[in-house]
Amino acid sequence: MSEAHASEVVTLKDIQAARRAHRRALRTTIHERVARVVDFLPVPAQSGPHAEAPPSSRVRPQTKLRLYQEDDR
Repeated sequence: MSEAHASEVVTLKDIQAARRAHRRALRTTIHERVARVVDFLPVPAQSGPHAEAPPSSRVRPQTKLRLYQEDDR
């Protein structure tokens, strides 16, 4: 806390309420900015019902279990 507020008593509830209000304000600001940016983005052109990126031959499917060099022996 700053020296200007050193004599004030602030409860945990007050701190949590202030943090919630700040997060809510930030979230609102972000959503407003995203909405403004979307207006300037071009509409994506789709060539068909299943417009997907072509599969790359170098992409390996990600495994749930990581294998380390010691495990491959």
